Amino acid sequence: LPLMEAAAARSEVATLASSSELDGGLVLFVNRRHVLHVWAWWWDSDSIHLHLAPTESSDDRPLKQLRCLAKSVEAALGGGGGHDAAQAATAAERLLRPAWCEMVRSGRRSGSVCGGETSGCEESTLAVQVVEEEGGVAPIRVGRYHAGADRAPRSTLQILERDGRAPGSQLTDGGGLSACATGDLDAARALHATGGWSALHAVDKHGSTALMWSASYGHGHVARWLLEDVGVDIDARNKAGRTALMFAAKYGQLELASLLLEAGADVSLRMKDDSSAFDWAVLGGHQPTMELLAGRVDLAAVNRFGCAAVQWAAAAGNVETLRWLQRRGVDLGHVNAANHGAVVKAAWKGHDDALRWLLLAADGPRLTGQLVLRDKEGRSVDEMAAMNGMEATARWLAPLVLQADAEGRRVADPACASAEDSGGEPPGRGATSQWSDG
Repeated sequence: LPLMEAAAARSEVATLASSSELDGGLVLFVNRRHVLHVWAWWWDSDSIHLHLAPTESSDDRPLKQLRCLAKSVEAALGGGGGHDAAQAATAAERLLRPAWCEMVRSGRRSGSVCGGETSGCEESTLAVQVVEEEGGVAPIRVGRYHAGADRAPRSTLQILERDGRAPGSQLTDGGGLSACATGDLDAARALHATGGWSALHAVDKHGSTALMWSASYGHGHVARWLLEDVGVDIDARNKAGRTALMFAAKYGQLELASLLLEAGADVSLRMKDDSSAFDWAVLGGHQPTMELLAGRVDLAAVNRFGCAAVQWAAAAGNVETLRWLQRRGVDLGHVNAANHGAVVKAAWKGHDDALRWLLLAADGPRLTGQLVLRDKEGRSVDEMAAMNGMEATARWLAPLVLQADAEGRRVADPACASAEDSGGEPPGRGATSQWSDG
C-alpha cells in the first residue's frame, strides 16, 4: 500500500476488520518490501478495537514476536519466490497468532482498549456475523465457548441470512434465523407463513440452518416445529460439515441433544476434519451431554489430524473433563499426527490447572514423558507455549522440560523441579496450590 497518514491507515484497518468473518487480525502496511507499521484489531462484546504497534510495549519490553513476524514478511517479499522466501513465509505464518496476542496485550496495557476487558486471545466467543449498525459496526456472537459460562448471549440477535439454494445471493436480515436463535417461535412461524422466509432453506453465511441456531441455544420448541411441521433435514451440514447435534453438544444443550437423537439424528456423522459431536461435547465440558453421547460412539476415535478426546479436553483446560475421560478408560497419553499430546494442547492455551494435573497430580496420568517430545518442527512444549504468547506458562515449563530431557522421560521430584527459575510457583498461584492435591 502507498504511504498514508495514521488516520487514513486507521480507517483502512477498520474497513478491513468490519468486513471480516474473524474475531481479530493483523494488518501490515508494506511499502517497497518493508513493513512500515502494523495494526491489530479484535472484537469485544460491543465494539471493535484497533491498536497500532508501538516501538516498545508499555513495560519497555520489545514486541518480540511481532518484530520476528515483520522480518519474516520482509524476507518472504524480498526472496524472489525461491526456497528462502518459502521458508520465510512459513515462519511468518507460524508467528501470526503469537504476534497478534502480543498486540492485544500491548493494547490493553497502553489503555487503547476501551470498555473493559475484551475477548482478546481467549477465544471465549465466536463471531458469527458483522452487521452494519447506526453509528458503526458490531459483531454478533453465539455466546461463550464453553459450558457453564458467566456471560449469556445477547437477548436480541441480528443474523444475516440467504436462501441456501442460492449460495451466491445477498445476505439480508430476514429475521427468521434470529427468531429461531432467540426462541421466538411465533415470529418464526409468522415469517414462514408469509412465504417471504423459508425455514426449510434459510442459512447464514456459514451455511448454518435454523435448526442449528435453535440447537445452539437449546430451544426445543423451535426445534420440534422445524422437524415436525417444516420438515427440515435433521442431519443437514453447514460449510464446515457441522450438524445441529454438534452445535447442541458443543454448548451443553442436553435436552436438545436428546430430542435430536430421539428424532433420528446420526451421531456418527463427522465434520470435514473428521471431528464428531462427541468431540464438541468434550470441548464444551458438559458432562451430562458427554454421557449421553459416550455410549453411542468410539471414545478412542480421532479426527484427520489424529486428535482424540484428550486433545479436545486439554485444549479446553477442563480438569474435570480430563478426569471423566480417565475414568472412562480413555488413553490420556495419546499423541496426534503433529506429535502434540495433552500437555502441548494445555500449554498452548496457558491452561495451568490442566498442566498441573496432567503432569504432577497424584490422581493424574503423570504425562512427564510428553515433556521430552518435540513437534514436527522440533519445538518443545515450553517453546510452543511461548510462541502462542503464554510466556508465564512457558517459564514454568522450561525447567521441567530441561529436567525431563536430562533424566529421560521422567521428573524425579516435581516438588523441586521448577523452584530455581519460577520460584516454585506456576503463573498466578502460590507454592501450596501448586504441589498440594487438597
